[in-house]
Amino acid sequence: MNDNPDRPPTPPDQREDAAPGARPSGDRRLADHLANERTLLAWSRTGIAIIALGFVVARFGLLIRELAQSGAPSAAPAASGVIGIALTIFGAIITALSLARYLQIERGIERGQPQVETRLGVALAVGLTIAGLALAGYLAFAR
Repeated sequence: MNDNPDRPPTPPDQREDAAPGARPSGDRRLADHLANERTLLAWSRTGIAIIALGFVVARFGLLIRELAQSGAPSAAPAASGVIGIALTIFGAIITALSLARYLQIERGIERGQPQVETRLGVALAVGLTIAGLALAGYLAFAR
């Protein structure tokens, strides 16, 4: 315990006799809820970044069309529009799925049995791989 009367008592989770990493159950649930919220915010930032990228890609086609000033029609602006819209929709879907994941984990924390699924991470990785390949193709053929 605390042998020095001038020092405040040591919290239970920081005592030498406490198990490593042990916390009172209420404190642990609060930490779990806050971690879940931080994860939701990280996924939301990712969704916003993908949406912004989609907007930039879609508008890039307009820039190419204005700079080209040649009479020959080009598929590049149309492709950038399609890719940009797809990225914007993908970002919105990632944001919606992150909310569903947040709510699922939130209910699990309240029940004392949080279960983490990997589907959202897999969806993000697959979607970004497809988007990266589409952008690479667009850049390769839009010269």
